[in-house]
Amino acid sequence: TLDRLGQLLASVNPMRDGQMALLSNGGLYASHPDAARLQKRADDVPAEGLAAVKAGRPWHYEDNQGMVHLLQPVVIHPDIAPWAVRLSFPKAHATESARALMWTTLLTALACAAVTGMVLVVVVHRLLAPLRSLRGAMMGLASGEADLSVKLQARGHDELADIARGFNGFVAKVNGSLWQIREAAGSVQVASGEIASGNLDLSSRTEHAASSLQQTASSMEQLADTVRHTADT
Repeated sequence: TLDRLGQLLASVNPMRDGQMALLSNGGLYASHPDAARLQKRADDVPAEGLAAVKAGRPWHYEDNQGMVHLLQPVVIHPDIAPWAVRLSFPKAHATESARALMWTTLLTALACAAVTGMVLVVVVHRLLAPLRSLRGAMMGLASGEADLSVKLQARGHDELADIARGFNGFVAKVNGSLWQIREAAGSVQVASGEIASGNLDLSSRTEHAASSLQQTASSMEQLADTVRHTADT
């Protein structure tokens, strides 16, 4: 029966490069991949492990060759003390899936970080677009070459939209004031033209009156000379 059990355990390969062995409650190998170890003391198992086998408790340990050993109690019969099955496998194989999961997680995190960075750049670019428009408009006002008919886009109800609406209102008032100044300047120009025209007319009339007065004075002098000449004769 033990030989059959040993063959059965030897045929079981739960994982790559793994081995299984059966230990009796007394710490002897009832089954082992190495036939030379059968019915021999399990001296490669720590004393704590043998005590766990004897007490029917699970136990695990790692040897110097990097092999992990798991001891699982087995109840063969209620009247028989528990034995234990030992599963041995390289630690590297046990952590292989964990390493693969770690690299997968790392690559996924890097991909998510890259996508998040690109999305953040696009979002920041769109958020700063109104500020760039506002900066251009303010620089245009400062240089005196701004187009006051152009308005900033004020979409939404956030702070940037409020700033854009306030700036548009300010530019509209400035534009209205400039139109009023232009209309006043046009009125002043028309009035100045009328005043200039009146001055020219007044000057022409003054010159005409002066000429008539000069002619009258000349005629009076001639008349006075004629009267004196007549009185002398």
